[in-house]
Amino acid sequence: MIFGRREEVLKQTVAEWRKTGGKAADLVCDISLPDKLEAMFEEIWRERPVDGLVNNASTNFIARNKTLSSAAFDSVHSFHLS
Repeated sequence: MIFGRREEVLKQTVAEWRKTGGKAADLVCDISLPDKLEAMFEEIWRERPVDGLVNNASTNFIARNKTLSSAAFDSVHSFHLS
């Protein structure tokens, strides 16, 4: 299962994966929205248990880390470490 915010990118990625003989499905989800994230996991578990998970999602401000306020820093890192 591959998920992300952009459906077109997901479809292309799944198609490339399947060309190599792999099995894959896609699901559109913005993981920064807790209710969408919960719904995504419910959908995944309907198919089967999760064997492994790789999270390559990120959130950030368009700024150098050293210029972020402490609130902005906390926002970014609470997302990454939750």
